[in-house]
Amino acid sequence: MMVVVDLNPTPVDSRWTRYMRDSQHDRAIKRELDELIQRVAPGTRYPLEWAFEKAKASYLSTNNEHVLARYDGWVEKINVVGQGDHAIALEERINEFRRHHYSNIAFGEFMELLLELHSDPIVNGRNSFEREPSPSQTQLVDWQEILEEDPLQGDHWSNPVYDENDDDFSTSDSSIETNETPQPLKGLGSSRSKSPEPRQLSFREVDCAPAIDLVQEISQGLACHDKNDSYSQVELVRECVYALTGSPCHLFEFSNEDGEDLKIIPKPEAVSRVSEYLSSDLWLALAKEMASFATHLEYGKKYSRYENLSSLSHFKWFVNPLAELCNQLNDEIQSLCNDLLNCHLTSNGRGSSVFSIASIVRKRLGPFIPLLNLISTLADGEVHDAVLLDSTLERLMVEPQSVVLSEFFLRIIKNYTSDLFIWMNSGVLPTNHLERKFLVNCSDSNGQEATQYRAWAESVQLGPSPVVIGSMANSVLKTGRISRFLSVIDRDSLPVSTKFIPKNCTKLGDLDSIFLQLSNWVEIVEKDHLKALNDALTGAGLWKVFDLYQGMYLTLGCEEKHDRFMSGVLDRIDHVDVHAIQELFDDCFPCLGMVVWDPSNFQLDFTLERSVLSRQIISDKDTTVFQKIWNVLFQFYRAGRRLSLLPSSPERLRSLGYLNLIRFYCCEHVLRPLTAEFMGKVSNQAIDIFALYEKYIQDVSSRVFGIYDRPCMREFLQRCNNGDHVGYLDRAYQELRNDITDNGPQDLKGVMQGHCLDHINE
Repeated sequence: MMVVVDLNPTPVDSRWTRYMRDSQHDRAIKRELDELIQRVAPGTRYPLEWAFEKAKASYLSTNNEHVLARYDGWVEKINVVGQGDHAIALEERINEFRRHHYSNIAFGEFMELLLELHSDPIVNGRNSFEREPSPSQTQLVDWQEILEEDPLQGDHWSNPVYDENDDDFSTSDSSIETNETPQPLKGLGSSRSKSPEPRQLSFREVDCAPAIDLVQEISQGLACHDKNDSYSQVELVRECVYALTGSPCHLFEFSNEDGEDLKIIPKPEAVSRVSEYLSSDLWLALAKEMASFATHLEYGKKYSRYENLSSLSHFKWFVNPLAELCNQLNDEIQSLCNDLLNCHLTSNGRGSSVFSIASIVRKRLGPFIPLLNLISTLADGEVHDAVLLDSTLERLMVEPQSVVLSEFFLRIIKNYTSDLFIWMNSGVLPTNHLERKFLVNCSDSNGQEATQYRAWAESVQLGPSPVVIGSMANSVLKTGRISRFLSVIDRDSLPVSTKFIPKNCTKLGDLDSIFLQLSNWVEIVEKDHLKALNDALTGAGLWKVFDLYQGMYLTLGCEEKHDRFMSGVLDRIDHVDVHAIQELFDDCFPCLGMVVWDPSNFQLDFTLERSVLSRQIISDKDTTVFQKIWNVLFQFYRAGRRLSLLPSSPERLRSLGYLNLIRFYCCEHVLRPLTAEFMGKVSNQAIDIFALYEKYIQDVSSRVFGIYDRPCMREFLQRCNNGDHVGYLDRAYQELRNDITDNGPQDLKGVMQGHCLDHINE
């Protein structure tokens, strides 16, 4: 029997051998990573042979959709943690990379390579390095079994038996056939499968330096500074450029509260970290200016697209000029952002400063800022052309340095006046629905009053002026404002261009003659229309309408019914029945409308029946003011009712007397005199009814709400309604009395001094 013995047996991997092999593999990985780090370090431009070859082998078969899905996951994670601005910036940067096509470099391989880069490449490399799968390992040696078969201690170790004929180092045996064919030694890592050879690439070598520089720029821009570090000049320029282009930065904060437009403000905590050559005050002033420019740029990106101004699309006088300006503004913003990025990236911030950046933006964006303010105001909601004309004119008067806004207003005036003169000479009423919608609201179902109103409107020949657009009252007021401004210009000796048009605007044309013709025509039309309006309103129901609102809202003319309704409501205050309140309302004020009870705020809202003429005189906004006045008086009634039901005491009597005096003042010294004064002036044909009515509403609301909105008054009413202890009630009464004595209106002080509060209830 022959036994074949392998002289180079495969060694069994011990634990120490496996540890040394893995350690050497880790050291090899570290050496490769160190080489990569040295080649991508800032300030070097060595060709990345090793990195490029590895990248070609690793990312050759990259799936673009899979890479983009990974980026989408990162964007979603960033949004979840509340970093929306960083998520938006990442999406924009990805789209920017996709638009740049480098020769022989695919988009997917490049983006996946960026995913592997990290602020600490060593840590990232160790964590993300994918080791090749190792083959199945042999079963480890079980030392317990070895010890059971051959213990370490025993007599067989202490008394060994040797053969005298055997050599201590002899391994030969005459009865054993040896195989002396040398076998190749398996080095470290022999237990691993050999990695496949990288596939050969058919395209030429491409320098990755631009990609590495771009990655360094991104990482440096988003790198976090230490709290004790200060920003250098290059970093300040970079932060300002990022803010102006809408990218995330550390010195500026992007705020978008309550769904409003995006606002950019400087961070207060970043003031102490500016560079040494700038003082805190100087940097704060520059930062505020940069934040203002950045905010206006965001407004421009939003409002320069004409589809966002859809509410103005049906006003033909504004469509073409505004569309051209929006396109011009959009081109200027894109050009400015590109120039800022190119200036910063090409020079890496060197050769530019915060002052030069501010000067560039101020020079190129400054003329458009008044236009941006105007467009943002007009884009808030649907407005009429008279409001647009007034808004443009007012903005031009406030900011006369804008050449862009001056040319815009000039084109509007030319288009506007040309249409006015054509319609005026033809004598044909316009057929535009918006210009005649007040006639559309008049139907035969409204009865004789609607027929008379239509006949009156046609008899005065309402021409194509701003009067016939929208609500009559507001339109007449707007027309009056334009007319008065034009008449002032006409009477003065200075021409229009020297008053509010800048000298460097060369496209004025015949603006002076246009203003002169428009002023003369509008003044004549305004006088005729106001006279016709006064005659029609005073003779066709103005007194009737105000008698209704006096009796219901202002408690004048029918106080007995009002008191009866108040008492009936207060009797049901604890167990409110809407139907019972409606029946009480119909009994006291028949055929006036519907009443709605709001139990949360203890308020009554009325929906009164109003004719077409009533709607033209008293708008919904005025009705809201009247309802607020009524509910203020209702709160006074309710507090007095609660005090009268409580046990009698000197403190409660004083509080009740003071409350009755305040209610008496609101009714007899505010509402009744102001209403009587207004109604007395209505018959005067020389007075603008709508201007007088606007002043009347403002005076009534300011005086009544000025008393009710005092904090001490609110606390006093709350103490009365809750029936608090006399001590708390008396303290609230003293605070209210002292506040009115020190800061109250003079006529209210006179009412309080003319009555003896201590004996008012006797």
